[in-house]
Amino acid sequence: MKKLFLTLLTLLILPISVSADSDSFTYEIEDNLTLSQKVNGSGIFLGDNVDLFEEINGVGIILGNNINYKTKSNYALILGNNIDLSGSFEDGVILGNNVNLKEDSIITRDIVIFANELVLEGNINRDIVIYANNVVIKNANIARNIKIQSQDIKIENNTKINGILTYNDKANISINDEAIINETKKIEDKIEKQSIWDIILNHVTTLISLLVLFAVSLFIIPSLYKKIKLEDMAKKIGYGLLALILLPLVSLILIFTTFGLSLGLVILNFYILIITTSTIITGYMIGQYLWDKFIKLKPSPYLKGLLGISILYIIKSLPLIGGLISLFSILIAEGTIISLFKKKK
Repeated sequence: MKKLFLTLLTLLILPISVSADSDSFTYEIEDNLTLSQKVNGSGIFLGDNVDLFEEINGVGIILGNNINYKTKSNYALILGNNIDLSGSFEDGVILGNNVNLKEDSIITRDIVIFANELVLEGNINRDIVIYANNVVIKNANIARNIKIQSQDIKIENNTKINGILTYNDKANISINDEAIINETKKIEDKIEKQSIWDIILNHVTTLISLLVLFAVSLFIIPSLYKKIKLEDMAKKIGYGLLALILLPLVSLILIFTTFGLSLGLVILNFYILIITTSTIITGYMIGQYLWDKFIKLKPSPYLKGLLGISILYIIKSLPLIGGLISLFSILIAEGTIISLFKKKK
């Protein structure tokens, strides 16, 4: 699982060393990134190994393989393989394979965590929601409620939950007698049971639909696929993040104005179109990269698309990391389209 995660992360985020700073926004990408200066504003920090030691006075977006968060920020979005957090932020979302919130970590408001393995310590001053395979809670103080969806839950001593502990009824849970929990509540797993053949058939049907859509789009607009390549990934991810946040906001603002309704609907439809076709766009670039790098036969855009879209769809279907890969796929697709518009200008 780790090798698979690292391989795809390498394909989606090629190592580049770029830094662009402004008074309100910082953009840093390096193989080994260390933040040792205070950031007066928000920023994106991306690398293989990311160490953050200085304060971020804004939103911190951190992406990497190994992330060591020892800082303070207002809001945080952290995506990585191995994540150690011993700093603080107000609200945040963490997506990772191995996530460790250490004893000196402080979340002053709310947090949502998606992980494979999670060790939770420290202080949560409001609510926390967890989706993970294995969860260990120890030396933790949770001021309000905690909701857990997991297979295995272990709550050790020196844990205090002042609100309600809610967990799925099929979880294997063990609670230390010394743990202090105000109230516990089980919720039923409402997952519709499907046979393995139904699941396979659904995935095959979806994949075939994506490949047919790709073939049609390649036939209609072949020039688009000639222009997109798996390069300048740092800029594309940056553009994608901005588009993911700003496009729906701008479209909604325009829709509720008397003069901007049509333009708002166009922007919103464009936004939805990119998200729904992100597997095709990003998958084609991955297939193009793999074909040119390893196969080295006579180039065929149809075979490149078949290869890349199939690989990306399969990995997106995997539990836990599938959501993270889907997010990267959307960011890269949006960033790629925006880059094409910028080149035309």
